[in-house]
Amino acid sequence: MLRLESIPLAVSLLAVPVAPLVLAESTIIEEIVVTAQKRAESIQDVPIALSTFDEGFFMDTGIATVSALIDYTPGLTGSTTGYSNPIWGIRGIVSNDAFAGSENSVGVFVDEAYIGRDQLSAASFFDVNRVEVAKGPQGTLFGRNAVAGAIHIITNKPESENRLHLSAGIGNEGQRKYGLIGNWAVTDTFALRAAFQGKELDGIDTNVVNGKEREVDDLVGRVTARWMASDKVEVLVAVQGSRNENNLQRYHVPDLAAAFGSAGGGERYPSKIANDGPNKEEIDSWGVDLRVNWAINKDLSFAAIADYRYFDHFYSQDIDGIAADFGPALGIGPGLGGINFQFDPRAESYSQEFRLNGSQAQFDWFVGASLFYEDITEDSQLFTDGFGVVAADETLTSGDTNAYAVYGDLAYQVTDKLTLAAGLRFTHDEKSWCTTNVANFGGFFGNTGGAKLCDDESWSDVSPRLVADYKVSEDLMVYASYTLGYKAGGFNAQADDMNNNGIAEKVRVFDPEEVTAYELGAKSTWLDGALQVNASVYLNDYTDLQVETISNAQVFVDNASDADIKGLELEVTWLPPMQGLRVNASYARIDGEYENAIIEGANVSGNRLLQAPQNSYTLSGNYDKTTDVGSVSIFLGYNWLDEQFYDTFETEITKQDSYGIWNGSVRFTPKNESWNIAIVGENLDDKEYSLLNQDPIGFGVLHFIRGYPRYLRLEGNLYF
Repeated sequence: MLRLESIPLAVSLLAVPVAPLVLAESTIIEEIVVTAQKRAESIQDVPIALSTFDEGFFMDTGIATVSALIDYTPGLTGSTTGYSNPIWGIRGIVSNDAFAGSENSVGVFVDEAYIGRDQLSAASFFDVNRVEVAKGPQGTLFGRNAVAGAIHIITNKPESENRLHLSAGIGNEGQRKYGLIGNWAVTDTFALRAAFQGKELDGIDTNVVNGKEREVDDLVGRVTARWMASDKVEVLVAVQGSRNENNLQRYHVPDLAAAFGSAGGGERYPSKIANDGPNKEEIDSWGVDLRVNWAINKDLSFAAIADYRYFDHFYSQDIDGIAADFGPALGIGPGLGGINFQFDPRAESYSQEFRLNGSQAQFDWFVGASLFYEDITEDSQLFTDGFGVVAADETLTSGDTNAYAVYGDLAYQVTDKLTLAAGLRFTHDEKSWCTTNVANFGGFFGNTGGAKLCDDESWSDVSPRLVADYKVSEDLMVYASYTLGYKAGGFNAQADDMNNNGIAEKVRVFDPEEVTAYELGAKSTWLDGALQVNASVYLNDYTDLQVETISNAQVFVDNASDADIKGLELEVTWLPPMQGLRVNASYARIDGEYENAIIEGANVSGNRLLQAPQNSYTLSGNYDKTTDVGSVSIFLGYNWLDEQFYDTFETEITKQDSYGIWNGSVRFTPKNESWNIAIVGENLDDKEYSLLNQDPIGFGVLHFIRGYPRYLRLEGNLYF
C-alpha cells in the first residue's frame, strides 16, 4: 500500500526536514540539509553563501517575519516599514520601491513559487520548516531571476500522523498571539494540514490628535493537501490567505516647536506624533499553489509548480507632520489644509515552472522553463482640503508583465575533490504600461492634462553561472564563482514633460540593471566537529543601477548610477566543552557606494548605498539543560548595526546612527514534551532607533517609523 512517506527524497525536496543545529547531548554540530541547488545536500557542501534557519530557531527567537531575519543574516539588510513598502536588501542592493512599475532586487519564494510583490511577503510566516537566504545573483536556481539574492520560505507539509498544535501568547503593549496547526492523515495516501495564526501589538508611539497608538492586527491562514497518487507521483495543493491592518507609518517635523502642531518637536525618536489626517493601511491577499512531483526513476525526477496570487492594498497617510492646518499654524489666516497621500494598488499574478532533475554517475543536473504574468493597477493621490476645497494630484496607472525563461545547471565531479558547475539562463520580459496624471494641487505627480499615456517595452538577457569547489579535506571545502545577474526594466508612475510646457507627453522608462558577481568562499569544520566556520568574500559590479529617489513628494526610479560593492561575510557555530551550550556568531562588511551618479541634478558619486551599514554583527547563545522533570532552554542574542542612510543624498535627517539590540527567551518543556511555556523578550534594554527616515516633501517633514520598544510576553504551546 502506498504511504505518504513513500516518495523518494530526490523528488520531494520541499519535504526535507532540517536537523536541529545541535542535539542537547551532542558535541558534534548536526548536519543541516538544504535544497538550494534543487537537490538535498549538506549546507557544508553547497558552494553558495547560504544562511539557513529552522523551526527551533524561530521558537527561540520569536521571529515570524522576513524583516526580523535581518538581525541574524550576514549581508541581509533593510527594515519593516509597514506592509506598503517592506525594504529588503542583500549585499547592499535593496528592493524599496513599493509602486507598480518596478521589479524586486531580492526575490522572495514560498515553496519555490515566486512572490512578485513584497507586500505579499511582509505578513508573518508560520508553520515553516525552514528559511534559506541565498546571497548573490540567483539566475539558474529559481524560476524567476533575482539580481541581489533570494529568500526561500519552505512550509511544513502534511504528514502521515494526526497532530494538533495550539499556541498563544500575551504581553505588554497590547501583544496577543494565537495559533493553530492541525494535521489529519485522512488515508494512507492523503493528508490535510491547516495552519492559522493571529498577531496583535501596539504601544510603539501615540498620535496625540486622536489618542491612537501605533498598532498591528495580522491574520494569516493556510490549508495544504498532500496526495500520493502513486508510489512515484506526489501532488500538493495549498490555499493561503492573509489580512493585515496597521497604522505603522508616521510623519513628524523634528525641528518644529510644539506651537506649530508637531508633537515630539526636537526629539529624534518621539513617543508622540501629531497627525490629523487618516493614517491606516489594509492589505488583503490570497493565493493557490499546485505542485506535482514525479519520480520517473531513481536518477530522474520532474516537478511542475503553478502559483496564483492576488492582493488588494489600501494606504492612507497624513504627510505634513503637524496637527493643525498650515494656515493657523503659520498665522496667515484660515485653514490652508493639511497634506495627505494615499494609494490603492491591486495586483494578480500567475507563475508556472517546469523542471527536470537528473543524476548520472559524476553528473548532477537540472533544466527548467518558467513563465510569469502580472496585472497591476494603482490609484495614487496627493491632496489637501484647505479653505473647504479638496484639491488633488492624482495618478492612475496600470501595467502588465509577461516573462518567460529557460535555464539549466550542470555539476560535474571531476575528481573526488574537485567539482565544476555551469549554469545558463535566458530571460525575456515584456511589459506594457499606461499612466494618467491629473494636477489640481501642485503637479507633484506630473500632469498629462488628463490624457492617458501608454508605452510597452521588452528586454532579453542571457546570464551564465560558473562555479568550482574543491574539498581540501573532509572538513574543508573552498569554492569560487562567477555569475551575471539581471533585473528587468520598468516604468515610473510619473510621466515626462519633454517640452517643458507643464504637460507631460511621454511615459518615463528605466532600463534593466545588470551585475557581474565574483565570490570566493570556504566552508569548514574544526575541533572534531564542534566548530563550524563559513566565510565568503565578494565583488559585485553593478551597471545601470536602478536608483529610487523621493523628491517633492514624488517617487521615481532611474538608471542613475553604477556601483562596485565589496564585502565579507562570516558565520560561526561553536559547541564549547560546557554540555548543552551552543554559540553562534556572524559578521558582515559591505563597502559599496554610488559611481557616476547624477540624481536630480546632484552628483552623489561616492555616497553610500541605501540602507547598507558598513559593519554589522550578531552574537547569540543557546543553553539547554535537561532535568528529571523536563528541560530548560535559554536563548540570548545581541545584534549590532553600523550607521546607515535612508536616502541617496546622505541627508542628515535621514541618517540612523549605529545601535545594538538584545533579545532573549527562557523556555521550559516537560519530559513528555506535550507542552511548553516561555518568556520571550525583544529589545530588552528598550533601545531607541528608527526603521525609516525619509524627507519626501523636502521641507524637513520626516517620514518616520520608530523602532519597536521593549516587548515582553508569555508564550505557551500545547501538542496533541
